[in-house]
Amino acid sequence: MRNLTVLDCSTSLAGAYCTRLFATLGAEVVLAEAPGGHPLRHAPPWVTVGEQGPVSAAWTYLAANKRSVVTGDDAALAQLEAQADLVVLSVDGDPDAVLARAQRIRHANPAAVVTICSGFGLIGPYRAYRSTPLVDWAMGGYLLLNGERHREPLAGAGPWSSYVGGATATLASQAALFRARHRGVGDLLDVSNMQAAAAGHQWSITLYSHQGIRKTRWGNRHGESVHPLALYRCSDGWIVVGAVSRHQWEGLCIAAGTVELLADDALYTPAERFDRMDEIDGLLAPFFAPRSRAEAVQLLQEQRCPAGQVLALDEALRSPQLQARAYWAVPEGMGPEARMPGPAFRIGDRVVPTRPAPTLGQHQNEVFA
Repeated sequence: MRNLTVLDCSTSLAGAYCTRLFATLGAEVVLAEAPGGHPLRHAPPWVTVGEQGPVSAAWTYLAANKRSVVTGDDAALAQLEAQADLVVLSVDGDPDAVLARAQRIRHANPAAVVTICSGFGLIGPYRAYRSTPLVDWAMGGYLLLNGERHREPLAGAGPWSSYVGGATATLASQAALFRARHRGVGDLLDVSNMQAAAAGHQWSITLYSHQGIRKTRWGNRHGESVHPLALYRCSDGWIVVGAVSRHQWEGLCIAAGTVELLADDALYTPAERFDRMDEIDGLLAPFFAPRSRAEAVQLLQEQRCPAGQVLALDEALRSPQLQARAYWAVPEGMGPEARMPGPAFRIGDRVVPTRPAPTLGQHQNEVFA
């Protein structure tokens, strides 16, 4: 993504994450901010760094490797739009105004790709609705599936549906940029968080469309399909186990010492195991309960049954696997113990160094020069 100029005019989390991924890959990303700054500059959670006072941790991550300018007039903004390979916009209840702006950009710069991130897309009955991360989570179909079956639904522990929308916008924009390089004309891309999240379901939609089955909440179990694909409590926390195929089921039973389950031929069918999951889990519990997570995972993996520890955040920061993969980056100016996710993926051996999030208008003279 070298020799690529991205202009971020969005105000949403999805737009910010889309351009953050481009910045991670080495693109030149310019934040065009209003005089009051990007809304995410004021997004929680907050951390106190030395004498700086409270700093948005979300913004520190999402704005890293970007440059900031303040666009107080249309002429300055038009200058940036005319030079960009990709312009990212966002909709928050005003699709017609954003579409009109996108058309002006495409008229002035026909080779540019214009990507519009929104909660509900540019067409359809919800196009003018405003959205939030909680609304994204619900409208993408995931709020329905989280929590215990006979209790209220639960939101996930973060705005993940919004991030999925941003990642989808990045992938679509990359494809459109390759196309624009070949034909000299850019595309207008419409990426909604609702559609991006809905596309991430494994079989929720096909279960309903093909069998009329509506998925519901199953707590720590993976409902309506297979078992065991669930969380189990050990002496020091939880692990996740996925025994879907025949050899994985056999490995689980051998490791757990529940060989009597192997004598029941009906249990080789995943759906049968799901219907009898309470019976199965009751037999497995004595294996997990007295053992540590590490011991249980080791015994299962030795029998070719996929398993892994569920880590607390402080444990994830110390994870040997994440350290070996150089997953964490050290944000400049946040203190020696601060960490944030590094590149989401790598292309080749090139790693773009992490630069700190810019102050408002920090690169004004540099960019407009």
